[in-house]
Amino acid sequence: MVMIVKNSHDHIYRCFTHAGKHQSEALAEFFADTSLTAIHSSTLERAFLTAKALQAAQSSFVPLETSPLLREQNFGRGEGQRYDVRKKPRLSFEEHIAQGIFIPPFNRSDRYPGGESLDDVSKRADAIVKDIILPYVKKATREGIQDMHIAFVSHGIFIAELITLLAAQGGSSLRPKQFRGLRNTGWTLVTVKAIVGCRHAFLKSC
Repeated sequence: MVMIVKNSHDHIYRCFTHAGKHQSEALAEFFADTSLTAIHSSTLERAFLTAKALQAAQSSFVPLETSPLLREQNFGRGEGQRYDVRKKPRLSFEEHIAQGIFIPPFNRSDRYPGGESLDDVSKRADAIVKDIILPYVKKATREGIQDMHIAFVSHGIFIAELITLLAAQGGSSLRPKQFRGLRNTGWTLVTVKAIVGCRHAFLKSC
């Protein structure tokens, strides 16, 4: 089974720009000859509009579903803040934030007030793997489908967590930071296959 993981525009609440529209149309045209089985999108507007462009370019109807699980990391009070990398000695991450100093998180479990940690984002990605991707793999295996193409339209940090989890299914030790840095409407192609007699799907290549 082939799954397309596509990086949409960032998660800030902005309107779909003219440049963004052209980028999405170019992406849709590129994949127009790839017969998609389904499209799954973040609920955020620019990701959804990109997903709609993908859907419109297909020669036959392709179902499009949205899920809040595909949204970008929620930074809570840290959203839109100007980050200060200068840490004060002997202060914890929480103490910095309490003083209005928005430094980058110390580790994957740190979160800004009202927001998510990277570990929280990983849990959402894990739900996508278990509840959406693996059922497609099982269906393809059960019905003998050789090529099933599923498009996921999401955002940079979430995509890095998702690809990392998929790679781990195949024994990879790559970290999320190695999958970050995709440009708007950039995409990653991941091939997932089930091993006969095994409950899990394993990554073949990416």
